[in-house]
Amino acid sequence: MTAAGLLAPGIQAPGAAAALTSGRRLRETVDRAVLAVADNRLPLSGDITMLNRSAAGAPRPALQIAVTDGRLEPAGTASIATDASAALALIAQDAVDLLLSAEIRRVHVCGADECALRFVDRSPARNRRWCSMSRCGNPAKIRLHQARARRSERAPAD
Repeated sequence: MTAAGLLAPGIQAPGAAAALTSGRRLRETVDRAVLAVADNRLPLSGDITMLNRSAAGAPRPALQIAVTDGRLEPAGTASIATDASAALALIAQDAVDLLLSAEIRRVHVCGADECALRFVDRSPARNRRWCSMSRCGNPAKIRLHQARARRSERAPAD
């Protein structure tokens, strides 16, 4: 959570095992809810309850603004969580925001065989296939190219 910028550096989570279990449970709940709504279905009532309870676990940090290239833009939040449960609450709050936004229709599952990451497709054509080009896209393209090259090498000559 520290690496994601949700938890203040140097904070040791008392009850780390419980926080890890809660984090995993929240991850699975968010995944089920996001995939359901992205597929035009309602999330399970238990998932909605868990998201609401988790999101209420900490007050939402105040949004800040900045001027970038002559425009007002969000500059992040005024504070980050000081414990693991507050960090999980921030994740739940983001999930609730996504579920209620129009962007939920742009959530896709990575097309790579060995990956199942979810991502919001913000490409202009809305046809993104992989979670990222460096992680899955380029390796998939390389494998396809190598497979085509092997097939053409084995093809009988005319």
